[in-house]
Amino acid sequence: MKLVALVLFQVACLTSLAHADESSEKAKEFWDWFELRGDRMAELFSYETGAKAQDDPKLQKKIEDGVGFVGDKMREVNPMFSPFFGFANGENTLTVTVHGDAEYFDDVDRFIAAAPKIKSWNFVALKQPRKMAPEMEIQTGSFKLKVGDWNYSKVKTKSGAFDFTIFVPNKVSDDQEGFDRLFVQVLTDTLGERLGNTVIGKVRTVQSPKELPEGLLPFTDIGADIQKATESG
Repeated sequence: MKLVALVLFQVACLTSLAHADESSEKAKEFWDWFELRGDRMAELFSYETGAKAQDDPKLQKKIEDGVGFVGDKMREVNPMFSPFFGFANGENTLTVTVHGDAEYFDDVDRFIAAAPKIKSWNFVALKQPRKMAPEMEIQTGSFKLKVGDWNYSKVKTKSGAFDFTIFVPNKVSDDQEGFDRLFVQVLTDTLGERLGNTVIGKVRTVQSPKELPEGLLPFTDIGADIQKATESG
């Protein structure tokens, strides 16, 4: 019986090593492919191109097709990977996201660690915390939601996460499930993928009453509030 268990353990180890080698090889193939197209990608996903695309549907379609093409290549490495392009500090940024699924965080870290240095590019593992300005608006269906109109409360759970109640001026009852899903994503985008996975518990969206309950905080403060709460334990 011990011999059988040992053999099974050895087989599992060899399978795991083979999988790791295969993933490493696929990651190298992706980065070699991306490096050859680095200049063209930098131009396509630049701030200037994005600005021009606002009034150019064909250019917007070209950018969307580019995101899809990179995403398809990336998912050859891991089917959970998705690209998120941005621009900051004079460099293009390619962020690899797994939409908050912590099971794949280590895979993303290894993938980014394997990236070569490519001029004009910065590669980031998982979506980073994002500051939400009061004037920002989010479109969902026929609704436009302005960040400055939102408030929230939080309750810490035994697990150390927080259950959130988000107050918005919209009639939430028309699509309760949709609003709750939206704000799970908004919270993840605001807090960052890694921290969000740790601290986001249940999320409930409610329509703001005429007089807001005492103790609510503006949603624009949520990043600093949660960071402080997690640091203080």
